[in-house]
Amino acid sequence: MKNMVLLIIFASHLTCLQAQFFSIDSLNQALQRAKNDNERCYTLGIITNYFTFSNLDSALVYSRQAIRLAQKMKSDVCLSHALSGYGGVLTQMGNYAQAIYFELEGLKLAEKVNDPISLGWRYSSLVSTYIDAEDYERALFYGRKQQALLKSYHISMRDSAQQSYCYGLENDVAIGFAMIYDKLHLPDSALHYIGFAKAPTEHPAIYLLGNIYLQSQEYAKAIENYKEGYKKSIEKGYYAAAMQNANGLAQAFQQTKMTDSSIYYAKKVVELNNFAKYRLSLLQALQLLSDLYISKNRSDSAVKYLQLALSTKDSLFNHRKVMQLQSMTFSEQLRQRDIQEKQSAYSSKIRGYFITGGLLAMILILISVGLLVFYKYRLKQLQNLQLVKSRIASDLHDDIGATLTNINILAELSKQNGTKPANADTYLNRISEEISLTSQALDDIIWSVNVRNDSLEEIVSRMRKYAGELFDAGKTNYAIEFDEELMLVKLNMEQRRDLYLVFKESVNNIHKHAAAGNVAISITKENKSLLMTVRDDGRGFKMQENGRNGLKNMESRVRKWKGYLRVETEEYKGTTLYLNFPVV
Repeated sequence: MKNMVLLIIFASHLTCLQAQFFSIDSLNQALQRAKNDNERCYTLGIITNYFTFSNLDSALVYSRQAIRLAQKMKSDVCLSHALSGYGGVLTQMGNYAQAIYFELEGLKLAEKVNDPISLGWRYSSLVSTYIDAEDYERALFYGRKQQALLKSYHISMRDSAQQSYCYGLENDVAIGFAMIYDKLHLPDSALHYIGFAKAPTEHPAIYLLGNIYLQSQEYAKAIENYKEGYKKSIEKGYYAAAMQNANGLAQAFQQTKMTDSSIYYAKKVVELNNFAKYRLSLLQALQLLSDLYISKNRSDSAVKYLQLALSTKDSLFNHRKVMQLQSMTFSEQLRQRDIQEKQSAYSSKIRGYFITGGLLAMILILISVGLLVFYKYRLKQLQNLQLVKSRIASDLHDDIGATLTNINILAELSKQNGTKPANADTYLNRISEEISLTSQALDDIIWSVNVRNDSLEEIVSRMRKYAGELFDAGKTNYAIEFDEELMLVKLNMEQRRDLYLVFKESVNNIHKHAAAGNVAISITKENKSLLMTVRDDGRGFKMQENGRNGLKNMESRVRKWKGYLRVETEEYKGTTLYLNFPVV
C-alpha cells in the first residue's frame, strides 16, 4: 500500500476545482491562467498529487517548482503544502527517510502559522508515510493528533469551505486508522474504522476491505472489493492504486487455486507499471508470477519472471540510493536558496558538481575511516584475546603446574615411606590439600575469564561464598556489607581477578594467622574508586617483623591499577586492611 491517504487528500482538493480540472491538460491550463502566485502554487500542488500516482518523474519536477515558488513568495502556508507534496512523492518512491524529513519540515511551518487545516493534512501525510515505512506506532501517534485536532476544530468551524475540508479530514482519519490496523493484521479493528469513513465507496476503502476479507479467508468478498477498487482506480487514472488492487486479486485467486486468473491480474500489474512506475508493487507481482509458473511446471516462464524480479529489486535499490543523494542535494539547495537566486545558471551547475563530488568524497572518506577504525578495533580484540590466552597459560603454569609438581613429589615420598604408615598418612594428607588447592585455583581461573561475572554483584557473591567456606568451619563470625550503588559497576577480567585475589589473600591470612573471633568486611564506592575494608579482632602482628610474600603480592596487584593498600595492626588488638581500587 503506497500513500493511499494522499489519494483521499487529492480527491478532496479536486472537489474544490471546476469539472474541467479532472485532466492534466485542464490542470496545465489552470496553471497558465493563474492570476497570482497563490493560485499558481496551489495548482502546482494539485498537479504534483495527480502525477504522484501516475508519473513520478513529472511529480518530482512539479513538486520542486512548487517549493521554489513558495520560497519566492515567502509564504509559510504554501511552503508547508509544497514540502508535504514533495514528501508524498518521495514516499511513493520508497525513500521514506527523506520523505519524513520534508514532511516534518512542512509540519513545523504549519504549527508556526497555527493553521488547523494545514496541520490536519500534514498529520495525514505523516500517517501515510509512517505506514509505508512500517513504523505503525508513529503512524498511530499522528493519527490520534489528527483526530484530536478535528474534535477541537469543529467548535470554531463556520463556512462551507471549512466544512468540506473537515469532511475530507474525517474520512482521512478513518481510512488512516483502518490502514494501520490492516498492516497490524487486526482485521476487526480495520473494519471498525472503515465503518466511520465518510466516503466508503472510495477505492482506498474498497482496497482495505479486500485486504480484510483476504486475511479472513473470505475470498469471494475480497475479490469483489478488489475488482471494484481496480475499476475505480483505472477510471480515475490512479494507476498505483490499480496495481495494488490487481495484486490483491492475484493473491486471492492464487489462494483459491485459480492459477490462470491469478496470472492474468499479476500481468496486469506489470502492464500498469508502464504508467505508474510503482516498483514495489511490480516486484510483488513478478515474484508471484515466478511462483505461479513453478506450480504449473513451466520453468522457462518461472525463470523469466524470477530474473525480472531480481532486476527490479536491484533497480529499486539503486533508485532509492539515487533518490537519497538527490534529496540530500535538494535539501542543501533549500538552505542556500537566497544565494542560489543571485547566481547564474552556469555557476549553479558548477556548484552542483562540487556538491555532488564533495558528497562522494565525504562518503569515501567516511568509509575509509570506518574501515580503519574497524581494523584497529579488530586488531585490539585479537590482542586482548592473545593476552587472555597468555594469562591463562601463565596461571596454569604458575598455579597448577607448581601444585602438580608438589603432588608428584609427595606421592614419591609416600611410596618411599610405605613401611611407615604415620609418615605415609602425612604425605597423603598433604596430597589431598594440594589437590584441593589445585581445584580451587582452576575454578578461580575459569571464573575470572567468564564475561558473565564482570559485575561487582557477582564478585561479592563469590567473596561471600569463599568467606563462608573458610570461616564457617572455624566458627568465626563474619559479615560482608555491600553498597547497593555498586550493583551496576563493571570490572574487566584482570580487575576482577586482582580484586578477588587480594580479598582471598586477606581472609586467608586471617584464617591461618589471626585466630580472630570476628571479621567485618565492607565494600563501598567513592568517586571513581572502590573502597574495601577488612577488619578482624585477632592477635595482630608487628609490621616491621612481617616478611610475608602474601602482603607484597597484594600490594603489587593494587599498585598495578594505581590504587593503594594500607594495613593498620597492633599485637593482640587486631588488624585492619584498607584497599583503594580504581574501577574507572
